[in-house]
Amino acid sequence: MTRHKKKKKLWLFLIPLLLLPVIAYAVIKPLYETRTAITLQPLTNPRPDVTLPENGESAVTIQGYKTVLTSTNKDQLPTASTSKVITALMILNKYPLDLNQQGPMLTMTAQDVNLYNSYLAAEGSVVKVELGEQISEYQVLQAILLPSSCNMSDSAAIWAFGSLAAYNMYATSTLKQWNINDTVIGTDASGLSPTTTSSPSDLIKVGKLALNNPVLAQIVNQKTAIIPVQGMIKNVNILLGKNGIIGIKTGNNNEDTGAYLFASKNNIQGTNQTATVVGAVMDEPSLIEAMSNSIPIINSAISNITVIDYPATNQVVGYYSVPWSKSHYQIIATQNYQHILWDKTTLQPIIKTKKINYLTKKGTVVGAISVNNHTQNLILNEKIPRPSLVWEIKNIFKF
Repeated sequence: MTRHKKKKKLWLFLIPLLLLPVIAYAVIKPLYETRTAITLQPLTNPRPDVTLPENGESAVTIQGYKTVLTSTNKDQLPTASTSKVITALMILNKYPLDLNQQGPMLTMTAQDVNLYNSYLAAEGSVVKVELGEQISEYQVLQAILLPSSCNMSDSAAIWAFGSLAAYNMYATSTLKQWNINDTVIGTDASGLSPTTTSSPSDLIKVGKLALNNPVLAQIVNQKTAIIPVQGMIKNVNILLGKNGIIGIKTGNNNEDTGAYLFASKNNIQGTNQTATVVGAVMDEPSLIEAMSNSIPIINSAISNITVIDYPATNQVVGYYSVPWSKSHYQIIATQNYQHILWDKTTLQPIIKTKKINYLTKKGTVVGAISVNNHTQNLILNEKIPRPSLVWEIKNIFKF
């Protein structure tokens, strides 16, 4: 065999050996991590567009939400008897009650009888009292909030705080602590005097506090009750039980002929949840008109609730891509999460994904998504194909 033929045979042997590392490198090379693109966009819920009455002043919100919509007028107005909710809150703040608890007994004095006679002469709402009468704190609250007893409001304030002046100081200070800043406590605890003033937005704050107190929430939703001396008392809130209304308080005097602080509990369509509308109407021509205006406010507020699945089960939130394929490989949510929105707000998803490769199986958890503190897993919805050997060899020095 010639020397030339020996060299040729040697090269034929060496070439596969020289290519072997290249081929092996292409096969065992790193698994070409995917690139990630997030496609789920933030979702913005618009400001609710609630129709409010043209007359007087009004405001509305939904319990648990921040947005309070108000009419264009901002003047403070006499509260009339809606201020009795403030009186009740102050009494319970000083002498708390649990549900089904009657609390301490009040003994009616000559001063209480005089208050009854005085309010009766002034054509205020009253309940009868007698000298030496024993009535529980719970029954007093019923008398204040159902038939809107002016005399019992003052009697209870004097019992709890010593005098109407002391009640004024306590209530004024406590309202400030509760961030109720546009309300002025006047000379009585009943609201018959025009010296107690407030705004619809402040009354809404008062109403929400009442609804959050189990005792007051129970009382304002009662149609009737039995108290000593007077006997049967009826709730003057004639809309109670209609249009979902669960309270809270009517009011009218010479300076504010129509005021209504109301709450209405409604089913949210398409969900198993409810929403409680809290609203206030002041300075209407009559109490009937104030109460009538609450219905379209309630309906308009409820109609502005948005129910949205974000993300929904199997919703695509992004995808993986690889350089050897033009296809996109979906990243999807695993659960449905329902948002009930009323405020103007933006749902901003926080999405974190893992680095994966073509060995990652379909259905593997590849990250997580958080929206409004709710977190769920994300999964790979499609198997990523392995690159061909030809592609790997062509791109061996690019990665």
